[in-house]
Amino acid sequence: MNDAAVIALVRSQLYGVLARGFTGPPHTLAAWQEQYRGAEELAAAVEKFPDGAALAAALRALERARAAVGTQDALHELRRQGLELLGNLRSRSFPPYETEYTRGGDFRQNQDLADLMGFYQAFGLNLRDAEESRERPDHIAVELEFLHFLCWKEAAARVDGDEEHISVCRDAERKFLGDHLGRWADLFARGLEKTAPEGFYPALAALLRAVVAQEVANLDVKPEPVAVPEPRSAPEPMTCGADETPAPLVQIGGTVK
Repeated sequence: MNDAAVIALVRSQLYGVLARGFTGPPHTLAAWQEQYRGAEELAAAVEKFPDGAALAAALRALERARAAVGTQDALHELRRQGLELLGNLRSRSFPPYETEYTRGGDFRQNQDLADLMGFYQAFGLNLRDAEESRERPDHIAVELEFLHFLCWKEAAARVDGDEEHISVCRDAERKFLGDHLGRWADLFARGLEKTAPEGFYPALAALLRAVVAQEVANLDVKPEPVAVPEPRSAPEPMTCGADETPAPLVQIGGTVK
């Protein structure tokens, strides 16, 4: 695998770690440990990036916080925190939904949601039908999952030497960060760091800030800033999924195909 493909794959895995984290913990300790398999190898790979030391440190801090959740009771408590912080159980000062930050009335919110759906559908992603797994297309985990998928597609195109598809993926990454995730992720993450109980979620928020800051700088995009949203209850969720499953999250080795 060439160096450019490796970099795209590592970026994909970083977004994947974040997407899994903001989706919420699994039910069992075994699944919780498996979900972050290869975290140290990912940190070592990130450390080789230019200015990658801060990213690697944030990733290792997240792994320490994850490892501290070592009993079923502790995992149950973390799941409760996740539902409170990232679900739709109550009004939040820093909701995990983009259009709560960018809304300018229902028409603008519908426009933003339609734009997000346009991105997803352009790359063959569809909303799942299962009621229990639905999430809004502007949820933080869904947007991160999309960038995980885009970077994985870029890595595959680089392995194949497909310049046209490389360009398509890179352009989509820049536009999605500039028009969507890059606008609100830092504000959301800072709010989460202030309000979440000490441990996993503040560490996850710190990694989110570090990843988005580096991606915005490296891709040379300048997202328009947003303001703190007025608190209100979050609507019913939906989830974005892919017909084509990306490479396993947090697994560096192997080939991209």
